[in-house]
Amino acid sequence: MEATDIAEFTALLATADLDQLQQTSPAALCEVITALELAKNAACAAQARATVVAASALREQAIADGAAPERADKGIRQQIGLARRESTYAGGRHLGFARAVVHEMPHTHAAMTEGWIGEWTAMELVRETACLAREHREVVDARLSERLPVDSHKKLVAAARAMAYELDPYSFVNQGRKAATHRRVSVRPAPEVMSIVTGFLPVAQGVACYKALDDAARSLRAAGDERTLDQLRADLFAERLTGKKPADDVDIELGLVMTDTALLGLDETAARLEHFGPLPAPMARDLLRGRRDGTTEEPEDPTDAGALRRAATEAVVWLRRLYADPVTGVLTSQDSRRRLFTGALRRFLVARDQVCRTPWCDAPVRHADHILPFARGGTTTEDNGQGTCEACNYDKEAPGWRHETVESGEGAHVVRVTTPTGHTYESHAPPVLPTLGLTLARPPARQPRAPSQRVPRDTPHSSGAAPRGPRPSGDSPLEHFLSSLIPA
Repeated sequence: MEATDIAEFTALLATADLDQLQQTSPAALCEVITALELAKNAACAAQARATVVAASALREQAIADGAAPERADKGIRQQIGLARRESTYAGGRHLGFARAVVHEMPHTHAAMTEGWIGEWTAMELVRETACLAREHREVVDARLSERLPVDSHKKLVAAARAMAYELDPYSFVNQGRKAATHRRVSVRPAPEVMSIVTGFLPVAQGVACYKALDDAARSLRAAGDERTLDQLRADLFAERLTGKKPADDVDIELGLVMTDTALLGLDETAARLEHFGPLPAPMARDLLRGRRDGTTEEPEDPTDAGALRRAATEAVVWLRRLYADPVTGVLTSQDSRRRLFTGALRRFLVARDQVCRTPWCDAPVRHADHILPFARGGTTTEDNGQGTCEACNYDKEAPGWRHETVESGEGAHVVRVTTPTGHTYESHAPPVLPTLGLTLARPPARQPRAPSQRVPRDTPHSSGAAPRGPRPSGDSPLEHFLSSLIPA
């Protein structure tokens, strides 16, 4: 099976337009849905096999090129992530999953190849058995073999968890204790201009936190508070974390980017809140005025001289912090002889790049680094700087990687990434404000060119097999493609 075979199959799928499907009977459409689901799951199994072989070949090539064995894996997960159009973290996660499911869970892998389970279910089974030795993981895999084609995702994951505890209770409990070291709090955007703050805590602490909020909310509700229990729990959550009551009086410092005209209310161009995303201009102005409860207020009279002076004063302070320095040109001369990106220059890179500049990696910016390395004459300037996550910054130092700034012709900052296999990808700095991307269309990332050397096609396949069910027979392209995904 070659990449061209898969490309032909993908092109075939595009020919089934909506009008054609509407002329097909419901029974036939259900068969099409089933066949596509089988193809999707079988493709995931084939991708896992290809990932294992590619990683092995890349490691062997790195050792042959002189890399020490303990450093031969450097950069492999990033190449896998780029090939999957995902982040370095996701590439490493998929590589670990592929190695486990191909080499240690033959029945699960065979069930994926047959199409009976999807990649997410297989990944959950791998995760639930991660604490086990290989021989115990194979036992769980064998015990589940008869259930894989018939049980639901939830039942399979619960069964794998129970078997893992039964086979090695010490390792199972020890893994739970180790997981406590990964406790964290994160925030991510939610629909309707809201946010989700998540705490990853040991189970006892997590339950205790929720129970404390729930008990306090119910007490306030019983005392006559008109807010709902959900509202009370949310307000108490913010108040207890910030130490301020009410929570709306919390002093905050936010990275808010907006145009001067939107700041003064002359237009409604959306702003951008760092670590969150687009924000409607009225809400951005509410933040600057200190109104964070979502309530409305009468706008100030634009003809009022005092109101204009107050707005202008706020604009000068805010614009000086976020805009003035990067556009004066002082930053280049100020930091051109430095090796580290610090101060205003680093803040500019973080504001410009927003997330890691590696294509498809949306991790927060942790490092500000040189595109052309400082040791090779790279300057500490905004054009030669980029924001990256910690993992991508370390991985790009592996032999064979090259980052370079290229001209886009549209004024956008573009970084071209070349991997050790010769594939190239382009990373375009996102628009500073979300609406700018609607008028200045950004060219799509360049498709990776073919590498100079092919990865060996021989792929390992386990001898285990899940129960086979009836499959469509015939010579259709879909059936031919399905059969090509199943190893002989």
